[in-house]
Amino acid sequence: MKTKTIKQSIFQISVLALGLFLSVSCSQTPNIKPDPLVESNILLNQIGTYRHINFYSKNIELHAITFNSSYQAKLLQQATPNQLLAHSLRNIAQENNAIVSVNGGFYTPDFLPVGLFIENNKIIVKPKKVSLLNSCVWLDKKGKVFLDTNFSRCKQAPYAMQSGLVLINSDHINPSIITLQNKSNNLRLYFAPHRRTILAQSSDNKLIVIITSPVTLLDIATLLKDYPQVFGVKGINMALNLDGGSSTGMYVKFTKSYFYFPEIKPVKTLLLFGAQT
Repeated sequence: MKTKTIKQSIFQISVLALGLFLSVSCSQTPNIKPDPLVESNILLNQIGTYRHINFYSKNIELHAITFNSSYQAKLLQQATPNQLLAHSLRNIAQENNAIVSVNGGFYTPDFLPVGLFIENNKIIVKPKKVSLLNSCVWLDKKGKVFLDTNFSRCKQAPYAMQSGLVLINSDHINPSIITLQNKSNNLRLYFAPHRRTILAQSSDNKLIVIITSPVTLLDIATLLKDYPQVFGVKGINMALNLDGGSSTGMYVKFTKSYFYFPEIKPVKTLLLFGAQT
């Protein structure tokens, strides 16, 4: 009888100890962050959604804007021929009462657009045949942005600029990325990790503007293909590369605050976004 009582006591103590261990273990479970972690905010006038996206396992950080149909865009070039006198993305956005501004296409050492640039139906710079500039961005009269590879169509637009390598076309990653990346030593620096500025179009025709931490073109193309949901869409139909590196920058205005990822050097061309009028 006494032995049975002792065994019961030992069992009860074991159960209490196990419960205490589980309680302590649960309270000490580390707070593991989701990967990717997505934090969002609504733009001023509700023209779209800003998302701060962190892929911790890949060491990649993105700032993305997914616009709805109520936006209106403008394509601008800075009038000054001197880069030292050029204004910042933030200043130009504030001067034009824009909600979002982002850097545009490539420019020469003389601070001129590289490749096709059309402003107010006038061709300022003619198209340039370069394998790394095989796309164009054009705007219609309503200020809607279109991503294209048809330069004949681009040349008919009231506003257009030649842009960089196509990353995704018809939902598929461009195989030329790997081909060009391995083509010669001269292109290795271009395809190395850099800050990037990307324009993308979703499968339901939403425009997405993205800036990145240093990343390769293949890596960002893969992320767009594999994780469209982090941008609030089901799929990416097309994506292209704008100027990057020291040019990459973004200004975003919210109702009571703003976000500014400053470009390292002033840029020649830029895209501004506001509410449709």
